[in-house]
Amino acid sequence: MEKPDFTKQGMLDTLAKLHAAGVPGAHALAERTKAAEAAVRSEPISEQESQNLWTESFAVGFAKDFLGFEILDIEQNGDILSPHRIGNKSCDLLCKDDEGNEIFVETKDNSGDLLRAESSGISGYTPPTQKQVNDWIATKVYQSIKKGANLLIARIPTYSPAFTPLREEDINFEIFRDYTIRNEICVNISIDIPPHFRGIWFFRNGAQVFYKVLRSK
Repeated sequence: MEKPDFTKQGMLDTLAKLHAAGVPGAHALAERTKAAEAAVRSEPISEQESQNLWTESFAVGFAKDFLGFEILDIEQNGDILSPHRIGNKSCDLLCKDDEGNEIFVETKDNSGDLLRAESSGISGYTPPTQKQVNDWIATKVYQSIKKGANLLIARIPTYSPAFTPLREEDINFEIFRDYTIRNEICVNISIDIPPHFRGIWFFRNGAQVFYKVLRSK
């Protein structure tokens, strides 16, 4: 079986096909993603917004072409409201699995750890401590549960020593031409996990996609 195309162009092609099929929000996400990508060239401060949008675009393609979900709706105006939500915040994506169940998906991006040294223009990662990683995961899971999501799809950076210049493949989605899937167990976190929450798909720009089953203490 041929691997899905998760390159930048592949993700845009997927959104174009979904738009042609009448999926709400597909065209808007593609246009916002392309606009943010163009803005990065002249406004480095837009880099995080661009990474966030590429993460959301990746999540759409991953849900469709790897998880095999039918994409029903892509969030535009806070209109994807899960029946399991606490409050009125929207999820990012509404899908249907092969058993006909509606799947509400939340996406999160950890590109806030991508730092730019203004004086030199060099980008580098500040590696987090394990506690910081656990706290970040716990926060995003909690936010996803409050929105009533069934799944969380999140990007985590490939960490390197602080302010070490990044290799192009560390920040470029083109690396997803070649990737592998690994089953791993997520860190234990002190959150009550409701039955509707299925777990997390973590991915990183280091050519691997991880399925981490969430375990609560």
